[in-house]
Amino acid sequence: MNNFLGLPSIPMNTGGSGAYPTYQKTSNLRSPALTFVFVDEREDSINDGTFFTAVDDAGYLTDIPASYHAGASGFAFADGHSEIHKWAPGWITQPVGLTPINGHNVTGTAEAADATWLDVHAVGVSAP
Repeated sequence: MNNFLGLPSIPMNTGGSGAYPTYQKTSNLRSPALTFVFVDEREDSINDGTFFTAVDDAGYLTDIPASYHAGASGFAFADGHSEIHKWAPGWITQPVGLTPINGHNVTGTAEAADATWLDVHAVGVSAP
């Protein structure tokens, strides 16, 4: 589940509150059609019940989405629709391993656009 949704929702930053909102109620969502609730997470990235994104740290992947669907992940959005998002070939789409792979900086790679896509759709507003 998206780390920006529910109670308690947690922005990933050092100060405990960031420039991006957390949503405890559905009625507070700025754009339900742009805000994902659930996502496929890679099995070697699962370390808790929440999918964390680091919107305040562009290009950083805290948790890693799955690429089980021909290099893509399934997303369920707050307005009820779902999407399959195809990732850029590279680090996100590497084979699943035996050791955790959380926390990866993709700045300057083809996957930076994927990190931005995740950030925008985690909070439902434009990221930096």
